[in-house]
Order: sequence, then structure tokens, then C-alpha cells
Amino acid sequence: GGKSEGGECSDEEEDLPVSRLLSVHPSAAALQCALYLNSARCSLLSGAWAAALARAARVERIAAGVTGAQADQCAVYRRTALVLSARAALGASRFRLALRHASALLDAPCPHGETGAADARREVRGLVTEIERKRAALVRSNKRLARDVSAWVEEAMHAGEASGAARGLHTTQPMMSD
Repeated sequence: GGKSEGGECSDEEEDLPVSRLLSVHPSAAALQCALYLNSARCSLLSGAWAAALARAARVERIAAGVTGAQADQCAVYRRTALVLSARAALGASRFRLALRHASALLDAPCPHGETGAADARREVRGLVTEIERKRAALVRSNKRLARDVSAWVEEAMHAGEASGAARGLHTTQPMMSD
């Protein structure tokens, strides 16, 4: 929004659609990709995983259809979008989706020949390793949490039984009603 007299942002553009803010002529596909990648990076850094995934997906779609002079640059942008998508999915703990984006990176055209392909394979291996490490850490954390909750429930049940026994209630015999 614009600045008000007091230097604070006003709400005059609050209802403005984001598509109008990022509108770039379709003939400038590389510029569109660069802008959406920047937006995806910002979303990734702020932890807005869904927004980062959506913006990176838009770069993938735009870049996939580019031919001619901008094709090589857009291929690089597409690869970057796949990396950002994998990282956003990883941040959201969507491990299968992160692996799908990482494997799509292997299939994406590499504009820098064999050297670029070797670098891409190394990058994918690093991403897959990071995804698997975070998945394993989450599984360990979930198991630890389940053990802690189980111990807490058991302790609470024993405390309840002890408190009932102290008041003369027998938990093993059914209570009689009048």
C-alpha cells in the first residue's frame, strides 16, 4: 500500500489482486520467472510453504513453454523453481512431494551440458539426503512424543487409582447402587 501522512502504510490497495501487482507482458517470460522466483524465495524464507509452492509452480509452467532466445535462461529458472518447491514441501513436512520435486529436477533439461548435469545430480543427492534426514528426525520425534504421552497417561491412571484407594474405594470391585 501507499504511505499515509504519518508514514504508515494505508489500506488503499489492500483489495488489489496480486496478479495485477506481478503483471509482466507474456513476451518477457524470463522476467516473469525471475519475479515469481523472487516471490517464491520470500515466501520460503517467511515459512509460507503453500505460497512458495504455488509461486514456484507458476515459474515451472511459464518456463516449460519458453522457446527461442529466452529458453536457456528459463530452463535455469525452472530448475531453481524445482529446488525451491522441494525445499518448501520439505518445510511443510510433505516428504513425498519434496522427493517428487527433487526427482523432477533430475529430469529437467540442464542448459550447461554434462558439467551442469553432474552438478544437478550432486544437488539432487544433497536434497534427497536432507529430505530423508528430516523425515527420519520427524519419525524419531513422533515416537518420542508417543512414549512420553503413554508414560504420562500411565502415571495419571496410577495416581487416580492411588487416590481412589486412599479414599477407601476399591477399583477392582463394582460399585453397588441403591
